[in-house]
Amino acid sequence: MLNRSLLVTLGSLRRLDKKLFVAENFLTAAFAFLLKSDRAFLKAYIKRLGFRLPKLPEVQVQKNYIESPQNIPDMVLSDHHTYIVQENKIDSPLGRDQLRRYALLVKTSGKKYKCLVYLRRRHSNYWKSKHYIDGVRIVPLTWDSVATLIKVTAADLSHGKSKWLRQEVCDFLEFYAMTYPSPLDLVKLSQAWKDFESQDVALRRVIEDVHQALKNSLNEKLYRVRTSRPAEYPGIYICKNHGRLGQTMKSQDLWAWCGIYPWEDGKVYAGIDIGWGHRYEQKVPTSFRNLLERRRFEHYSVPDDPSFPYEGYSIDKTLKSIIGQSKIFEEQSAKAIGWFLPKAKEVAMLLDHLDRKW
Repeated sequence: MLNRSLLVTLGSLRRLDKKLFVAENFLTAAFAFLLKSDRAFLKAYIKRLGFRLPKLPEVQVQKNYIESPQNIPDMVLSDHHTYIVQENKIDSPLGRDQLRRYALLVKTSGKKYKCLVYLRRRHSNYWKSKHYIDGVRIVPLTWDSVATLIKVTAADLSHGKSKWLRQEVCDFLEFYAMTYPSPLDLVKLSQAWKDFESQDVALRRVIEDVHQALKNSLNEKLYRVRTSRPAEYPGIYICKNHGRLGQTMKSQDLWAWCGIYPWEDGKVYAGIDIGWGHRYEQKVPTSFRNLLERRRFEHYSVPDDPSFPYEGYSIDKTLKSIIGQSKIFEEQSAKAIGWFLPKAKEVAMLLDHLDRKW
C-alpha cells in the first residue's frame, strides 16, 4: 500500500514471519528520530514532561539491559543528570508488570531528573492526578497531545528536514485515528438544522469510532460494515455478506443502519434502524415484526414517498442524552460507542433471524 506519507506506508507493512502489524515500532522509531533531530521540539517535549533541564538528553530506542534482558523500553532519554524511560502504545496491551519493571529501571538510575512516560492512544483509564509506582513519577500522555505539541512548537530552522519530519508523524497519527477533532458543542447541536453541518467532522469521527468498534466485534465473513457516503448523514450500514438477505441488502432494498441525524423538532438524534421497501411488506414475517417490537423497536412507515415508499422499525434517542455534559471529544465518542455498539450487534443478530425466515 502506497500512501502520501512514507511513515504510514511503512507502518502498514506486515512482519511476514508473524503476520503482525509493525506500525507501533515504526511510530516509536520516527518519534525518537524527530526528538533527536529537532532540538526545538525536544526542548518543548521535555518541558511538557515537567522538567527544565540544564542540558538536553540523548535519545535512544529499545535500549537493552544486560542485567535485565526482559526489560526493553521503547525509548530512553538520558545523560549524566537525566533518566526518562518511555513506553509507547497504539492498541497493544501492556506486558505483565511492565510499568512496574520500567519504574524500577528509573528508580535504580539514581539520576536527579527522572520519570516514566506512558504514551498511548486514549485518555480513558488514565490517572487524573499525579501517579507513582514505587516512588517513581508516571507521566501519562496521549498521541493526540503529542500531535498538538508538534503543531504549536516553533520549527527548528537549523534542521532542514524538521518540517517534513513533523508532518510525517502528524500524518501517521491522523491515519491511525490517534488525533481528535474539537468536541461536539451540544448547545449548538440543539439548533440542529443550523449547526449540524458545521460540526460534521466531529460527528463523522464519532461514527468512525463506532464503526471500528463494530468491525472488531462482528465476523467479517458474515457481515459487511461500511460508513455512509459524504452526502449522507453520518452513519453505518450493516449488511449480510451471504445467505438469502445478501443480494437484497446489496441493492439496499432492505437495510440496517445506525447513525446520527437532525430531526424536525430541532434536536439531533442517534438512531438504530431496520427498514425495507414496501415491495417487501408481505415478505417480512409477522413473527419478525413482533420480535422487533419486543426489543423496543418502534414502527414507522412512509407510504407516500413517490420514488420509494418504505417502512421499518427504529430505536432513537437524543444525542445530548447519550453524551451528557462531557466537553472532551474522546469521552463523547466513548459514550456514543457505549450506546451504539450493543444495539448494532443486536441488529446483526436480528438480521440472522430474518435471513432464516426470508
